[in-house]
Amino acid sequence: MLSILGLFQILLNRYCIVYYMSVFEDYIRNIDFRELLCGFDASYIEAIIEQIKYFTEREAERRDQIVLSYFGERSIERIVESVVRYLSSPPKLRSEARILDVGAGSEFFTVKIADKLRRYMPNASFYAMDITPSMLRVLKRKTGKVIPFLGVAEDIAGGIKYARRYMEIPEKFDALFSILTLHHCIDVEF
Repeated sequence: MLSILGLFQILLNRYCIVYYMSVFEDYIRNIDFRELLCGFDASYIEAIIEQIKYFTEREAERRDQIVLSYFGERSIERIVESVVRYLSSPPKLRSEARILDVGAGSEFFTVKIADKLRRYMPNASFYAMDITPSMLRVLKRKTGKVIPFLGVAEDIAGGIKYARRYMEIPEKFDALFSILTLHHCIDVEF
């Protein structure tokens, strides 16, 4: 039998998830991509907007199957384990680390990595940045364990700054990782 406190915690968690989904949907609906990408030249902005139009939620769901069929379960698990091993080895991240997946897509790797890292850092917070709203909607539907926001790998700081106007996103992160993102970048500089 649930205690009053237990019932209260369940109701509060549900309220927080519903509230956050509403804030997230408002943020996605009202995004101004030209403002978010203002630091880039016009041709880059137009190319990104065209990519965004292509990726529907159906396409986002399909991407998971494409990745799975290309790599196979065994290789995917090796990728996940490599990232987890790297992020959990010295120098140790603090137990309440803030970890960002840049170019997260629909969570194919993000949630697997977050779940495994929580064994070592149970109080860590996980965030997912991607430029495609449909990918982030799919991610949000799949899990409430990762906080998604819009941005591009070529301007991580700009994406964070823009998202902070609408949501509680840290200004800085303790670690970041990125898998299968570089080939989507239009203007990569080293």
